[in-house]
Amino acid sequence: MAVVKVGLDLHILERPCPTGVERAWKCLVTTLLRRPDAGRLVLYSKGPVDLGVPLPPHAQPVALGGREPPSLWREARLGPALRQDGVEVLHSPVAAIPLRTPVPRVATVHEVPWIRHPGIEGQGRDLVHRIRVRVACAFAAAVVVPSEATRRDLLSIHPDAESRVRVVPHGVDPLFLSPPPGAEDAEHLRRLGLHGHRFLLAVGSGRPRKGADTLLAAYAAYRAAGGDRLLVVTGPGKAPPGPPPGVRWLGWIGDAELVAAYRGADALVHHSLNEGFGLPPLEAMALGVPVVAASAGSVPEVAGPAALLVPPGNAAALAAALRSVTGDGTLRERLRRDGAARAAEFSWDRAADRTVEVWREVVAGASKGS
Repeated sequence: MAVVKVGLDLHILERPCPTGVERAWKCLVTTLLRRPDAGRLVLYSKGPVDLGVPLPPHAQPVALGGREPPSLWREARLGPALRQDGVEVLHSPVAAIPLRTPVPRVATVHEVPWIRHPGIEGQGRDLVHRIRVRVACAFAAAVVVPSEATRRDLLSIHPDAESRVRVVPHGVDPLFLSPPPGAEDAEHLRRLGLHGHRFLLAVGSGRPRKGADTLLAAYAAYRAAGGDRLLVVTGPGKAPPGPPPGVRWLGWIGDAELVAAYRGADALVHHSLNEGFGLPPLEAMALGVPVVAASAGSVPEVAGPAALLVPPGNAAALAAALRSVTGDGTLRERLRRDGAARAAEFSWDRAADRTVEVWREVVAGASKGS
């Protein structure tokens, strides 16, 4: 069954300082915009959203306005607009969906970190996410997850949703398939204070579940054993007090600077206690950067043997891995080669194919039930 009209909630793309969830949704949407077989796409947001690509004839932007908090905006503005516009299915990029609408909904649940680490994101944040995930599993016609690891975690608390959960892995943003470093990279690294330095990179490591405490302890041990690389940390969140010497905490940086930092790094260090997918390891591998990562959540599933994996929370093992990746040229070359091959297995075109299949399943199911 062909899908005639699909609503896409773009509200999260209005946030400043986008991270992995926003990047994944933007990549999926822009891929779908190139696909007339996806159906007519209605792009809902509060205000205009620049996707960075021309909109094709089968896409219609709709700015609904409003100053309400996101949860109220979905109920007061998005829900009523769906039926008025003749939308057959709404896809939300997160677990939050409008309830007061008869239109079938698809919700994306990226991760459920509080299952294994209660309170790690803060009690308030955990509670809100728990409620949204519970609602999505109760009312969404389909729930999309990016990995088998997230599927297992989700079904451990909501087993009744099993028949409606679909795994759709992410792809690699074309940004990370760009040509080799040029003069622009050197300029970006100068602005970041990194030009001429050798460094290890940690992306998205400011939030508690990214395991910054273990990362910094491992880096301190690496330095104490004679390691000479800087540790450059990017992403939202505040720098912890008193980091070890050699740490550069940059905070959130833009895309061009991020690509330059990846390409200038000797390795990516990804010590996360939980990942629903894990875009940074995939991005690094696509750029030929060796990856050292904690074997938590979906990372083993995504990176496979192409990364040097260590037990999460084990600072000694992580420090040893840092010494290996910086001191063993043969290992670095293997990780580069295997990583590039692994990253090539993930594409947004495949994700778009599977997403359209999910929409068609939902529309077909709604037709049978009517």
